[in-house]
Amino acid sequence: MGEHDELTPADRRLLARARRDAARPARSAMIWSVGLALIVLGGLGVIISATLLGDLTSHGEEGVVVALAATAVLVSAIEVASGAGLLAGAGWSRDAARAVCVVSLLAGLVGLLNGGPPATVIGLLANFVLLIALSGEKVRAWCGG
Repeated sequence: MGEHDELTPADRRLLARARRDAARPARSAMIWSVGLALIVLGGLGVIISATLLGDLTSHGEEGVVVALAATAVLVSAIEVASGAGLLAGAGWSRDAARAVCVVSLLAGLVGLLNGGPPATVIGLLANFVLLIALSGEKVRAWCGG
């Protein structure tokens, strides 16, 4: 009999997680920076887009405009979740954050090309920098490859 035969399934999962965490590198400043940036930017996005959605619906707007505002709330919420997941080292979080950054880049480009405010460039730069950081070795190693 092996040394862990008496362990319950829950204890085995805890032991496997402890072994995995022991092999994980330390949470670097890069991880903290990217994770917190995702949480803060996503939180701001949720607040702004939810406010916009409420304003649109209270004024009787329907259709595509309301759907886009609701999508912005959802994408921003995913950004917050991916930031929290990144800080925890969840494997899915890096891919989710990268997808959100790509969607945000595309939406920002469309907005800028359709007469959006010049401040849109700041959002484009932020998402571009986050995308580069999320593709880095430290973040990949932290999230398990």
